[in-house]
Amino acid sequence: MSDEITDIAALVKALDAFSNTTRTMEEAYRRLEARVAALDRELAEKNHALALSTEYLSSLLESMSDGVIAIDTEGRITRFNRAAHTILGYAAAEIAGQPFREIFGREFAAPRLSGAMELRAKSGRMVPVSERDSPICDNDNRRLGNVKTFQDLSELTALRAQVRQIDRLAAIGEMAATVAHEI
Repeated sequence: MSDEITDIAALVKALDAFSNTTRTMEEAYRRLEARVAALDRELAEKNHALALSTEYLSSLLESMSDGVIAIDTEGRITRFNRAAHTILGYAAAEIAGQPFREIFGREFAAPRLSGAMELRAKSGRMVPVSERDSPICDNDNRRLGNVKTFQDLSELTALRAQVRQIDRLAAIGEMAATVAHEI
């Protein structure tokens, strides 16, 4: 009987220890659940802030009056804004992932020559542009690609041609006036 009492006492002691461990584990689990819930809320807030920031930057890019084309390190088009669409006629979705060279018929880098450069529009027309290229780098200064901003110079080019034509007509008029005067 003394062995049975000892066994029962040991069993009661083991159950007590088990109960204490269970309570400790339940408390730790509740704290863990609360921490996970807090982290979930924080993650949701950060995701919301990121979505707002991404939407803002996308709206900013789409609102620019200059055309913007971005490429990755392999020369594939990754971004094409609304102004680029208006100037060149391509929809962003139709050229995304395509090599810049195949779409525009030239290398991405702006030629080092001064004066207007050209980009091939969807219609095949060569559009005179003023362009500027910049590298795209991450926080560790690793190159992610390049970005080109450009302005359509078609109107300016047409106006210059008109001015040259007017100058020629004025010169012819002066010459005709001089000849008429001499006659």
